[in-house]
Amino acid sequence: MSLLAIIPTFARGDVKLPAIFGTHMVLQQDVKIPVWGWADAGEEITVTLGAQSAKTKADAQGKWRVERKNMQRSSNAG
Repeated sequence: MSLLAIIPTFARGDVKLPAIFGTHMVLQQDVKIPVWGWADAGEEITVTLGAQSAKTKADAQGKWRVERKNMQRSSNAG
């Protein structure tokens, strides 16, 4: 099971995601997973998928994007 969490490093503004991202979404394994959205210009963003985290900063227009590594099936998945 993968958990998607978007955490602004500083609680300065609202971090927004497109409607495609939501609770209980299913992510394909063995592919790179792009995650993007909007925040205040220059805001630091942390994206967590399962045990993987990545940090980025919103650009001057407030856009940000990270691409996560391939997600592997958990060895205890049944």
